[in-house]
Amino acid sequence: MRIMGVVAEYNPFHNGHVYQIEHAKNDLIADGVIVAMSGDFVQRGEPAIIDKYTRAKLATENGADLVIEMPTVASTASAEIFAETGVSLLLATGVVTDLMFGCEDEDPEMFAKVARYFLDEPHGFKESLNKQLRMGIPFAKARANAIVENWDNPDEREKLSKFLEAPNNILGIAYTRALLAHNDNIGLHPIHRHGVSHDDSTFSANFASASLIRRMLFQDTTQDSVRSLLADRDTRHAINGDSIAMFIPENEVPVINTLVAKNMLVGPDDFSLLVHQALLYHNSLSEYLDCNEDISNRILNERNEFISFTQFADHLKTKNLNHSRIRRILCHLVLRLHHNELSLLKAENFAPYIRVLAFSDSGRALLTEIRDRATVPIIVSPQEMKKDPRSTREKEILMNKDIYAADLYRAILTDRLHQAYPTEYTRKFSN
Repeated sequence: MRIMGVVAEYNPFHNGHVYQIEHAKNDLIADGVIVAMSGDFVQRGEPAIIDKYTRAKLATENGADLVIEMPTVASTASAEIFAETGVSLLLATGVVTDLMFGCEDEDPEMFAKVARYFLDEPHGFKESLNKQLRMGIPFAKARANAIVENWDNPDEREKLSKFLEAPNNILGIAYTRALLAHNDNIGLHPIHRHGVSHDDSTFSANFASASLIRRMLFQDTTQDSVRSLLADRDTRHAINGDSIAMFIPENEVPVINTLVAKNMLVGPDDFSLLVHQALLYHNSLSEYLDCNEDISNRILNERNEFISFTQFADHLKTKNLNHSRIRRILCHLVLRLHHNELSLLKAENFAPYIRVLAFSDSGRALLTEIRDRATVPIIVSPQEMKKDPRSTREKEILMNKDIYAADLYRAILTDRLHQAYPTEYTRKFSN
């Protein structure tokens, strides 16, 4: 059987994701699709716009067979940790035969060559990288410059430079690097992002980026031209003043409408008070994931300028401190994620357990096979962790961080709606 693995956030789930799943089943003839998905907090360093169970259920209703949750320490980490964990979880199922990811360039050979280069880190590359870092160039740009400068074939350097500028290519390299490090005989399938690029502020036909859809749902900086075009399109109906129905599968439209009507969409500023309180409490942030003493000093020296999460992240940004890292640090502060938890994840080979979020009828059969093949605990409810003979104290610590993240997300909704929600322990699982 060919079982396709996908690493995703689905923040939110949209037509581009449907296209990817359909491509796996119709063009690559996959017998099943397993998704390793971020939980309630995502790699941008903020809460997901929709809770993890709803996003997972939408995925299985639109072609995915099984959705498993990435540990929170990885889903909010750097691209390399995010990719390594997603790939490791998929391989830990024991059934995944292929890996597919969206990207700007469909060139498996280039992905493999660059990923191998990063794994080997030749001497000239290290020297160039360190030189550029000393010049104050941000790490991602310095690394790209270093590899182009030291690339063996000068005729490929211009092409390589453009290849390394594309954000999804960078994530694709990280996926490929993880596969090479595992030395598994897994098929690699980079597919071109259909319609629009990552973080694109425009749309093409029925495709829009997740970031544009989020902006439209929150009605913040959506372009007037986009609003005008959408108003003229023959769409199913409008959501929150703008029609995004054309960009999402039809069965998601009533789900989004209900969430909008109940004010249940969650944005980064919804946990501003939690961030502000944590900043006031601490004398140092250097113990938190992605942070160091210099960054800690900058953040704490500026904490009296805090107004909101979004405003403060913008305020802290510098030439050498990028926006995404700031947001992740503030997120890790609230989630109480330290360097130690990342060490535990690495010690568990990036796959401490397989946490099931949703599955289809065909996914049920896959899950049975995974239970026979996997070497890590298969968890539907947290109670199962304590009963599994493969459970360890380290796995339980990481699981407790996931539970804490889910509790914080639940607290945001509870505060806004004045309504109690099921916990990770009391939630009833349904496929």
